[in-house]
Amino acid sequence: MKQKKKERLTKTLMIAFLLLVALGFMVPGFLDLGDEQQQYVEPRICQADADCYLMCGENSDEPVTVFCNSNLCQQNACNQDSSFPYQAEPLTFELTISGLNQSLSVNDIFIKSNRNQVQVYTSGLSLDGILKKYNYNFPAKMNLSINGDESGYYGSYVPQEGDQIKITIESIN
Repeated sequence: MKQKKKERLTKTLMIAFLLLVALGFMVPGFLDLGDEQQQYVEPRICQADADCYLMCGENSDEPVTVFCNSNLCQQNACNQDSSFPYQAEPLTFELTISGLNQSLSVNDIFIKSNRNQVQVYTSGLSLDGILKKYNYNFPAKMNLSINGDESGYYGSYVPQEGDQIKITIESIN
């Protein structure tokens, strides 16, 4: 008799435990119903920064400048954070590329160059990201000098105000 009561108590406690576990997974889902549902925003394809602008604000009348990187807009909705927000004050540095048989320049919303002066209107953009805006396939064989010091830091280096960056492209024989 005692054995049956013990088994019944064990089964009852096990069922109660399983119900509590199930409720523990379900209750947070019910609590989130009152919040705004976050919608998935489809990535947008771009060729230039101008392809990515958004109209935000209460009346959708405030233009937002969005960065285009690797043919994808980096912000696709007004409530989405931007990795590279537009800044009115540019970061200015000197970039010299020698060993080219053509002159390169870039003039888009986020990056402007005039001869050796480069102005970047966002922060945190690496040298590789800046060079992609030149729309030129840089060869793998090149030397990089940052403020007079040789560097192997090429792609991930984030230029600083007043830097002097020199890229020497080695001829391929």
